[in-house]
Amino acid sequence: TLYAKLGVPRDEVLLKLADDSRSIGEVKRELTRQTSAQAPASHVPPAEITLPAEITMEAAVPGRARERRTVLVTGGTGFIGAFAVAELMRQGWTVICVVRNAAADAARHRMEGSLHDRGLWTAEIQEACAAGRLNVVSASLSRPYFGLSAEAFDSLAARVDAVLHLAAKVDLRGDFEAHRTANVDGLVEVLRFAFRARARLVFASTTDTLPSGCGDDEPLPSALPVLSEDDGYALSKLVGERLVETAIERGLSANIVRLGFIGGSSATGVCNRRDFLCRLLVGICHTRAFPECSGPDTQTLTRFLPVDVTARALSVLLSLDDEPSSSGVVHLSNGAADLPLHELQQILLRFGPPYSPLPVIPFSQWIERAELDGALSVWPVLSWAKEREHFPAFNSRSARPCKILDMLPDDGALSAAELSCSGPELEKALHGMLRY
Repeated sequence: TLYAKLGVPRDEVLLKLADDSRSIGEVKRELTRQTSAQAPASHVPPAEITLPAEITMEAAVPGRARERRTVLVTGGTGFIGAFAVAELMRQGWTVICVVRNAAADAARHRMEGSLHDRGLWTAEIQEACAAGRLNVVSASLSRPYFGLSAEAFDSLAARVDAVLHLAAKVDLRGDFEAHRTANVDGLVEVLRFAFRARARLVFASTTDTLPSGCGDDEPLPSALPVLSEDDGYALSKLVGERLVETAIERGLSANIVRLGFIGGSSATGVCNRRDFLCRLLVGICHTRAFPECSGPDTQTLTRFLPVDVTARALSVLLSLDDEPSSSGVVHLSNGAADLPLHELQQILLRFGPPYSPLPVIPFSQWIERAELDGALSVWPVLSWAKEREHFPAFNSRSARPCKILDMLPDDGALSAAELSCSGPELEKALHGMLRY
């Protein structure tokens, strides 16, 4: 797949690999150096990135009406993506998943495997697959026209009524340039496709684009300050938000969905073991103690929205009509109050072993134990707090869902209460994650 990933002609790759004296790794390194040397010496600064002028409704496939029955999903093999795909299929949608650089059979195997691994490969989903309502396309989002021919691109656009764009690169240590190709160039091609298909777009962004203390406001991207290029992931999402804002101004029906912290399923406890909360819960076990919650910073990142609730909310947004009032920014996060760390401790104690016998120790001692634990649990995502006196505060942005509360359907598919997971429901969800 070197030619696909690096954009090098297939014949050139094959000629280099035919040299028995060189390993595949050596060939890859040489081709990577070549493509890097051929890249432009400078890039457009983030604040100056704009949506190409040719991406408008004038480029749309002519004369087709949408029925909201077929949706293109990017990032479908990810944690949120798998739950969204399953939910959309349960709601009667035909789903087309874009899977990166894989043969057709391998791409479908990856998508079905992602559903299976998360407990979503149910009889209902298998029946929907047998009925042809799960399709998989192998493509590269960041390449022009997804790396497809113009004919294949248009043929795909003619089938699609809505687009759910979840795919993204997330490297919290990477700068903006590390995220540009996947999160900005890829979004430009998704927007090109959405206009071509006349499709409603739901673009997943993050509350990390917001300044602290945002509260109930859902500001437009153009009203937000530009972030540091060192904050690569958040800045790439903010640039993406501004591109979608421009697309809305050009007539595209779209939502910019700023996702807050997404936790495990409220029904099964299935969660992303690599996220901060899961690492913290495991880290408490590994350190054999709770960090003391004294001091001014007593909140931790546990105010989460269950992933199955998130998937249903995304389905609701995709089903909205094309009225201007349906477009714009939406915060999709838990609307409940922040959870103090000492309350998290009580929830874990009520779960029982391995938490019930654990003592509480000063944060400085706890973080030293976490460092000794190394890469096994929480240290990789909390090492930056080593010099702090107290456990750090999270959720300083405190973004709350507002606009989406006015968009909820009357059929009971999603309620405002579910968007404020707290009290017994939060405890049930946390205990479910621990059992998982």
